Amino acid sequence: MHIVGEAEHRLRLDRFLYLARPDLSRRAIERLLRSGAVRVDGAARDARHFVKRGERVEIAAGWGDEAVAGPAPIARAGPGASPPCPAAPAGDGSGGPRILLASAGVLVIAKPPGLTTNPALRGEPSLLAWLREQAPEITPAGGFGAHPPGLLHRLDRDASGLVFFSRTPAAHRALLAAFRVHDVERVYLALVCGRAPGEGVCDLPLARTPRGRMLPRADGLPALTRFERLRAGPRASLLRVSPRTGRMHQIRAHLAALGHPVAGDPLYGDPRGGDPLHGDPRGGDPLHRDPRGGLGAPRLWLHAERLALPIELAARLGLPPFIDCPLWPDLAAHLAALGWSVPRPAASPPGTPRPDGEAPPGGERAPNALPPPSAED
Repeated sequence: MHIVGEAEHRLRLDRFLYLARPDLSRRAIERLLRSGAVRVDGAARDARHFVKRGERVEIAAGWGDEAVAGPAPIARAGPGASPPCPAAPAGDGSGGPRILLASAGVLVIAKPPGLTTNPALRGEPSLLAWLREQAPEITPAGGFGAHPPGLLHRLDRDASGLVFFSRTPAAHRALLAAFRVHDVERVYLALVCGRAPGEGVCDLPLARTPRGRMLPRADGLPALTRFERLRAGPRASLLRVSPRTGRMHQIRAHLAALGHPVAGDPLYGDPRGGDPLHGDPRGGDPLHRDPRGGLGAPRLWLHAERLALPIELAARLGLPPFIDCPLWPDLAAHLAALGWSVPRPAASPPGTPRPDGEAPPGGERAPNALPPPSAED
């Protein structure tokens, strides 16, 4: 159940649910609204209803869709064990998801490539479903109780790296507010085609097409992406990228618009087939070898390397202000094949002042016995 606050007053119900329930896909929310499962002060309402401050919005009990309720809990695994990730291809070296850090209110998860953050279709494997399966392991009381693991942002299916989940309503509200005003810095590593500039900013507005792509368009949503170059060759560059807004496919669309599409990106790659990291058997250097030889981009070359929180918020949540996720093994191996070393994490996100003193280390794996969720609502 969610109470409409001052900031949400007069939002359409569908828009309110997109913000209040980021763990649900748009398709799932639309399906719930069409079916009458969304209640406002006890009455079924459709997407056209405008919510008002103080109204109580809830999804009717008994709706068993995987996108809403998640899969049924599985039997408790052995000490320290985690159920396998159903979407991680066997033998690809990427591994499954893992918990990096945990506090009373927040879980920080390392997402592998090939796994959606939340399911778009019933029964689809997802990071959210995996986390719900871990409930007996990560909550000593057994399950998340009235507050399921709250998804605060997403990563593309074929990207890897950090994802935040809330464990309590209070932590969810605090982090959601920080994401809305762009106080949470997200930093990515991206290998792109061509020799990119040393640094740059792209602020092209982005609009979604019927085919699911985001394209620069004057009537699109505002979007801002900063980047700096870490490595460069004649046909490829390694970038550290910081999106200041959270549009779908923002990094991929912006870099493609600048003429430097992310390597291994089938949706925004060079339309002429000139993605050098997909392999060109005619070339003689490593960046033009056939990908079956192990030197082509193994997948979408995008990794969420760091999440940075305001110091006061991090202290409230019991987290370090900087949380890092090492480069995923398949991408690290690809860099090594190109003769490039894995860069050290940034001292601070691009364009962000560094706080006094050295940042506490992030990316340490949480112990098996995690703190219970906070009692605050």
